[in-house]
Amino acid sequence: MRHRDGTKVDCVDQHLLRTGDTVGEGSCPYSLSPPSTRSYLISMQNRTIPPLEYRPDLDGLRALAVLAVVAGHAHVPMMAGGFVGVDVFFVLSGYLITAIIARDVELGRFSFSEFYERRARRILPALFFMISSVAVLGYFLFPPWQYKMFASTVLATSVFGSNIQMMISTGSYFSADASLQPLLHTWSLAVEEQFYFFFPALILIGYRWMRRAVVAAVAALCLVSFYFAVSAIPVNQSQAFYLPHLRAWELGSGALFALLCLPKIRPTWLSSLIGGTGIAMIASCILLYDETTSFPGLSALPVVLGTLLLIYAGQSREAKSTKLLSFGPCTWIGKISYSLYLWHWPPLVVVYTISDGQPGPIFTIGAVTIAFVLAWVSWRFVETPFRGKAGGLRFSRGQIFRLSGIGICSCAILAFAIFISDGIAGRVPKAAQIAFNEATPMSDLEMSCRKANPVDGKGCLLGSSNTQRSVALWGDSHAGAWIPGIDVWMRDIGVSGTAFIRSACPPLLGHERFNDPGQAGCLSWNEDVLDTLVKNDVSTVILAARWPLSYYGTRVAPERGKPLRMGLRSGNVTLEGPAAMRASLENTVRALRVAGKQVIIIGSVPEIGWSVPEKYLDKAFFGTGYGYTNPPWSKVEGRNTPVDKLLSDVSEASGAKFLPVAPYFCGKACLTEVNGHLLYRDDDHLSEMGSVIFAPKALSGIDIHSFRRGPEH
Repeated sequence: MRHRDGTKVDCVDQHLLRTGDTVGEGSCPYSLSPPSTRSYLISMQNRTIPPLEYRPDLDGLRALAVLAVVAGHAHVPMMAGGFVGVDVFFVLSGYLITAIIARDVELGRFSFSEFYERRARRILPALFFMISSVAVLGYFLFPPWQYKMFASTVLATSVFGSNIQMMISTGSYFSADASLQPLLHTWSLAVEEQFYFFFPALILIGYRWMRRAVVAAVAALCLVSFYFAVSAIPVNQSQAFYLPHLRAWELGSGALFALLCLPKIRPTWLSSLIGGTGIAMIASCILLYDETTSFPGLSALPVVLGTLLLIYAGQSREAKSTKLLSFGPCTWIGKISYSLYLWHWPPLVVVYTISDGQPGPIFTIGAVTIAFVLAWVSWRFVETPFRGKAGGLRFSRGQIFRLSGIGICSCAILAFAIFISDGIAGRVPKAAQIAFNEATPMSDLEMSCRKANPVDGKGCLLGSSNTQRSVALWGDSHAGAWIPGIDVWMRDIGVSGTAFIRSACPPLLGHERFNDPGQAGCLSWNEDVLDTLVKNDVSTVILAARWPLSYYGTRVAPERGKPLRMGLRSGNVTLEGPAAMRASLENTVRALRVAGKQVIIIGSVPEIGWSVPEKYLDKAFFGTGYGYTNPPWSKVEGRNTPVDKLLSDVSEASGAKFLPVAPYFCGKACLTEVNGHLLYRDDDHLSEMGSVIFAPKALSGIDIHSFRRGPEH
């Protein structure tokens, strides 16, 4: 395409000449009006920014995205996939901001200071307002453990690192721990800012030194990021969800679309078809996805493509999708979408905290209503003035940067003060905080044992240090929780031993999680442990694990987590569920007995379903239980009894010893506390004190010294 004077129009020039192309930012997406060639050339010579025209359909797209997120977090029926709204935001952000960068570079007006000033005006004032408000309200509404958790996230958020912090502290975005993080939602802001830390430089370098290769470079970035994102899903889904380089393809897709300069769709019916397809793709993901979906990766592709189709179709104002998204209420929600995104989550966290994670519809509707009110206040009195629009506050660039620095430092200081005071622990009785602090840490000995590698054949040292190691503990993290008590038991009887512990790896040979390939390493880990135990002089092997999870593949309510498909592959036969657990356990016990080992199987520890230390502190803070009641034996019995029967049957048939432990915990109800000592460090792992109290009791009938090592035939 060429101007009338014969000069060539490049990619961004076409953006400037075409009606309906977005170049604006924030809640006001804009598109360039089609100036005449003469006026355009004059504007280029004078380096003036062309007139901008508002595109309401993109505000409507923002509304679709934020409403999906709010509905998903509010647990609206049939909207479990609402988390894909964040992916819509990613694509839209990449599109809008790249259009701005490309235009400014083309006009010779791009400056990093101006770019980051716009980002600061856009992001920080509303973010600081939300954080400071939640900090004040949290003093009255969050128990110390949650207030401390909030503070740690504020520290990370202040430097746009909350995605990394969330990945480390909660693991899965859908975990129970994540659902009580007041600033969980800031992870997406961190991903965006990390992306825009380097992306403007990529565009600038591309335009200056390899102008024709900019599109190719961005396309390559998208392809590489997408490849690694898909590859990461089976290995570590949490990394694929939170890390910026594995999300870059989504932002990059929007950026690529802004640079491609696709021709405007002429037939209105075709625009409507393309836009309708985009809405259908996004809506299907919202309706069909849930926390069990392997997301992002390939499953994010329909959302990304659907968003691009809607952006493309929106060039035609007559398209039905454009008219739908341009509907007044949609555009209004789109304008406040950033503030609504910031404010939708903290009120929901409050109602989840006080209702034991199961708020009724009245509480949920109330929380969402409050979020809308606070979002409007934030947009009207914080966002708009700081953007420097007509009638707003006139802050210079230097003032914006200074105020941003003050805000970041203030948030960091406030967060540090809350964190080092244990969430201002003085708000609860001292004894309650002491019990919480005693129960929650993993013991030093357990942490040491988790580092042991079976390949070197040593493991960690348990029990007496002046005797030959004769006992080995083998299992998953629940076996690890038994370590402090087993160490005490070994010292009492004068023996020493070792432990081989790996999270999510029960001592079941050949057993694997079919829908969690990230745990595929358990197969080789268990083989290595068996090989080490067979070769050394250990005479007794203790097996422990979270057996009910292997038996059922599900967790006890209200604990969150996707159902697991676990089983055993043997030739052309695949076993699942209890049959697979039985066969795998038989394989393990048989291999150890053939090697002459005494085998002890510790039974199922009662699973509580909610964090005992947190609910204990909630009770002290709120003055009521909010669900803190010891689970009745009838509830635990229904889940544990079939599992313990399987363990008992396998033990009896193979010559192993089975030690049921539920009777030590449960009468009419199951204990969670003994004399002010909490027995669990979360919802199902024993605390150090719980292990020390019950392990010696459970193992008291075992006579290690009388066992003679020899092969079982």
